[in-house]
Amino acid sequence: MSIKDEIWMTLIEELAQGNSFKIKDLDIPESQRETARQTLKLMDQEEWVERNPSRSSIWRPGVNGSNLLFWRGTGGVVRVPERDW
Repeated sequence: MSIKDEIWMTLIEELAQGNSFKIKDLDIPESQRETARQTLKLMDQEEWVERNPSRSSIWRPGVNGSNLLFWRGTGGVVRVPERDW
């Protein structure tokens, strides 16, 4: 699993908790924070996360992230498709 995949899964797991978060609050090493920012930007484009206002450092579940929360609440298991980085 690549570093981007690991970060993606870390972020999905955080979304599955239903929490808003800041990058600095996650269990991501400082050396990988830029990769986390890039991954969050991609997740924002794909509506997994959002922030309001757009320059805020606080990330929240977006449309897909909210759907994930609903799905998990019904007993679903999180399976994220492989990504072609």
